[in-house]
Amino acid sequence: MVPCLGLRLLYDKVFVKPFLGIAWLLKRDPLNSLMNIPAILSRFAGKGLLVSENGYLRWYVASMSIGAVVVLALLMVLR
Repeated sequence: MVPCLGLRLLYDKVFVKPFLGIAWLLKRDPLNSLMNIPAILSRFAGKGLLVSENGYLRWYVASMSIGAVVVLALLMVLR
């Protein structure tokens, strides 16, 4: 029985302890938390854009025109 005890201790140190350590590190699932970041950002962006929705067509046209000017200016500067 003594050789079996040594094998059991070796198995515990080589396989069981590292597995439990990795399971403890991953118990909060950090990769899943990283995948939630785009959803959270889009939710905040949607709430921010909700403020600008007022039903005035002139406001929408002006906003898109300003955005187009900014994009064109960035393209000219970055080239």
